[in-house]
Amino acid sequence: MTACIVFVFLRPISGVQWENECSYESATVAQFCDWLADQSKADNPLRTYDLNKYWCYADYKHMIKLFATKPDILKVMFYVVY
Repeated sequence: MTACIVFVFLRPISGVQWENECSYESATVAQFCDWLADQSKADNPLRTYDLNKYWCYADYKHMIKLFATKPDILKVMFYVVY
């Protein structure tokens, strides 16, 4: 799962958070976790975003891909597939 690539949305913490004004990056779950721990390596596309100035999230529509090998997790989640 940590090698799975997802698109993440990044936006400065201040101001209104409109999705169409976000920056978009492709990152692995491991890179996202490294960014959250403030331990991004040189190849991490999120490293240029200051953790104290940006929020970042991956859309829940990636859950099917992220948990493809763990279908029991998906069974207990309520979400809409687009």
